[in-house]
Amino acid sequence: MKFSSNSSNKLRQFVVAVILFLFPLSLFSITDTLNIVVAGSPPFVIDTVINGKKTITGISLEIWKSMAKELNIQYTLTRGKTVGGSIDSVQMGVYDVLVGPITVNAGRAEKVNFMQPYTRGKMGIMTFVGESSFFDFISPLFSKTFAVGIGILLGLLFFVGNLIWFAERKINTDCFPKNYFRGVLNGMWFSIVTFSTVGYGDLVVKSHFGRVLSGFWIVCSMIIASSLTATIATAFTLNQLKNSAIEKASDLLNKKVATVEKTTSAEIASKYTDKILKETSVARCIDQLVNKEVDAVVFGAPQLQYHLYKHPNDKLMIIAIDDEVENLSFVVPHNYEHTTLLNTTLLKKIEDGSITKFFEDYGVAR
Repeated sequence: MKFSSNSSNKLRQFVVAVILFLFPLSLFSITDTLNIVVAGSPPFVIDTVINGKKTITGISLEIWKSMAKELNIQYTLTRGKTVGGSIDSVQMGVYDVLVGPITVNAGRAEKVNFMQPYTRGKMGIMTFVGESSFFDFISPLFSKTFAVGIGILLGLLFFVGNLIWFAERKINTDCFPKNYFRGVLNGMWFSIVTFSTVGYGDLVVKSHFGRVLSGFWIVCSMIIASSLTATIATAFTLNQLKNSAIEKASDLLNKKVATVEKTTSAEIASKYTDKILKETSVARCIDQLVNKEVDAVVFGAPQLQYHLYKHPNDKLMIIAIDDEVENLSFVVPHNYEHTTLLNTTLLKKIEDGSITKFFEDYGVAR
């Protein structure tokens, strides 16, 4: 059976038409200029200045640039203010792709579509290296509360010393001279000896009022001494708990923790403590930790690792929260026509080790 040249051309055109119908051109190339919005924190998104020009770099940008280069994609970059606002912009069709360390969760998936996650990271706790000095141990002795307590005790001793001198100054001048200064000093010494239950016997009271007052002071001294001892012991215990090393997530109980507002990190931190300071960026959270305004920072481990990479002299450490793992991905609108092509390219980058290399370049484990 023979086909004419004209018939062969028609058949060829028909086959091409079927292929293009079944497999649109968008599966193989992207000819449109894409509008890209970038949001996130270092090391994934880093705002920097090169030759006097503001530039965006970071792991997420390196991944996107390598994908765009392979697919020969033309694009424009816009810096988003927040991750949440950028997601909303993608949902409304303002942007084609949101590039950054976007945590995959169900709430966001209702608004947009997530691409293939390019890393799976744990949440981390940044805190001080577990070491305490002798001053840290005795620091309660220099607290305002302790100073007030000592002040009140000295005031009581002075008051009782005056009463004892007033009662004894006429009939017991050997122990309590009529001279106010010397007499009150002896009265205070008597009240201190009585308070401490030592009872040297070098000073004694002789008047009936002096004996009644002394008995009353002895009873009060036992109550005051026991209360003061309990207060000091409690202060040392609380100080020890406050300065105790954080070794796991459960140790965050009763600790003051900084995290970034309106993020997955904030939700996770609330599981372990109710003393949460919410900041606008992870950098501000770390500043609060360095200034000892908080005991720890809860955020993504890669972002915390990057800070230590850039500030190796900081006496800080990172503890992974093994039970809290997050997938980081890019975001596209629902039913986006280029999703398959972009995902395929991203998977190739994961498989050939390119993305792992980007993480290593920024001092972060993938």
